[in-house]
Formats: sequence, C-alpha cells, structure tokens
Amino acid sequence: MAAAAARPSDAALRRIDCHLIAVIDLRTPEATRRRLSELDAEPVMVDDPDERGGYLLSRLREVRRLCSDNPVYRWPNQYGNPANPDVHARTTGPEISRQGGSSCNTAYIAVSTGGSLPADTWKHSTRIID
Repeated sequence: MAAAAARPSDAALRRIDCHLIAVIDLRTPEATRRRLSELDAEPVMVDDPDERGGYLLSRLREVRRLCSDNPVYRWPNQYGNPANPDVHARTTGPEISRQGGSSCNTAYIAVSTGGSLPADTWKHSTRIID
C-alpha cells in the first residue's frame, strides 16, 4: 500500500493485512516519524520541494510513481475520492462548529484536499486567505 503520511492504528493495519509505505517529506514531524517506525511502516522520503515551494505535490507524484511501478500497491487517494467533501461535511464541519461555538466567526483551515472548505461553508461564511 502506498499512502501519504497518515495515522493508522496497529489494529487497522493488522486487520487488513497491510504493509504501509509512508511517503513523507523533510517537514514531517519527528513524532510522526517515530509512530511510523513503531508501525513498521516503510518511509519514503521526498526532499525536493514542489513548484509551490511545499512538498504536497512532490509527495503525490511519488505516490503515483510508486503505484505505477508496483501494480499491487493500493492508494486510498483522499484527493481524488468524490466522497471526501461529504465526509468532511458530516464530520469536520460540525466538529468545528461545536468546538468554535456560536461566537466563532473565523476558522483557519489547512487546504490540503480542499474537503474541509465545502464542509465549513455550509455553516460559516468562509473567507479564504492565501
């Protein structure tokens, strides 16, 4: 399995009989690296920034390359999953609303897949600051 760094549980990986290949970058926190090591994950380091100066696009290219070179690998691909915004609408949006309360008028949201943005616009007037 090829995947961007995530937080799978030991039980989840055992249940699906999965070996995790975690595509990480230089900004991956040490705590995440330790957790991946505890899970016996195979880290693949991406150290070339993408055209935007970050690593997300470089990591995604590496995951696609790994999957192309190894047809047995599977990638859940939250970035291409049409259900992603719906999951955020049912979970992330309401969670932010509960935690922020009625007086919350601003939320800073990491863009990543963009799934959180549609989830949050249903409840809040969202202004994207780049």
